[in-house]
Amino acid sequence: MRFLRPALLLTAFLAGSAVSLTAQDPNAVAIEALQRLKGNDLESNPALKGAVNKVLNQITNQSAFVELVRDFDLKERAPEVLDFVRRHPGDALCLDGLQFVLKYDSASVTRALEHDEDAPNLLVLLGKTGRAEAVPSILAVVKDGKRSAASREAAVRALASTQEGAKQLLVLVGEKGLPEALAILAVHELQAVRWPVIREQALKMGASPVTAPPILPPKGELLKIPGDPERGARIFRKPEVGCMACHQVNGEGVDFGPRLSEIGAKLGKDAIYDSIVDPSAGISFGFESWLFTLKDGDETLGLISSETENEVVVRLQGGQTTRLAKKDLLKREKQAQSIMPTGLQDNLGAQGFADLLEYLSTLKKATR
Repeated sequence: MRFLRPALLLTAFLAGSAVSLTAQDPNAVAIEALQRLKGNDLESNPALKGAVNKVLNQITNQSAFVELVRDFDLKERAPEVLDFVRRHPGDALCLDGLQFVLKYDSASVTRALEHDEDAPNLLVLLGKTGRAEAVPSILAVVKDGKRSAASREAAVRALASTQEGAKQLLVLVGEKGLPEALAILAVHELQAVRWPVIREQALKMGASPVTAPPILPPKGELLKIPGDPERGARIFRKPEVGCMACHQVNGEGVDFGPRLSEIGAKLGKDAIYDSIVDPSAGISFGFESWLFTLKDGDETLGLISSETENEVVVRLQGGQTTRLAKKDLLKREKQAQSIMPTGLQDNLGAQGFADLLEYLSTLKKATR
């Protein structure tokens, strides 16, 4: 079969496998066949392109659709990829899909942001792409006083995720171009960015109600405060605290940072305290963060999920992954700081922090 032309190979593969697999999943065989044909030039082979598109028409609601459109570089299907991203914002391939759309049809992303019901999820993903060409569209949402609070807040966070966006946000705050609540959020986000010059300028803007934490007692005193594990469990699951955006407990949460189902059996309460207050002091093996700078100036910060001769798969906060072609990389730098943000405990108060520590210390055996 390996001597057949690609279009005939696809047809032969489908015909030979349909009997055993179609009843289970009518698309599985076709997807496997296409994955074996990656790298073929569809433009020079109309028959193969027709066969590929015929299969893709049947799987527009599956992650494989995004993967195959990207791998075959079918730029004319970018609008369909964007439609998939809008309908499935939590899918692991959404980030790659959105980057594909930005590459070929960034105007469609701007139009999609006009729909306020879709905008917050889309803005979160745009921030994670690290692509500078997304900044003008995000900035337009921040400035638009007619947009919902959820959309404008998501846009502020998305801007702060890229260096160019953070610069624009800093200017906007300095010119007092935002309402007070949004300006407070912007300063809070800017004071936590990884670019020293921007962070220092934001810190000069002064503390805000968001950034002025309560004073916690010293470590020794805080560890003596009786904690309630049930309250701690609720704190762990609060979206604004953010623990579950990066960690899993017994399968619940996002698989990004170390799993915590048995953290209480591995670390004492004092060590758990240290890992929260100073996460960079002891970064677990395999969870070192890397900053990838692309030749076009864009940046991606995340954990290396896998690597081949031609690409690096990077896992980002939130659980999404993105693929970086090595031919597009300018450099990669291992980061001394943990990707886990510092200051988590500052917004909990002494009792809340004690409750969270008590909960984590009870996690000693993962449930199966």
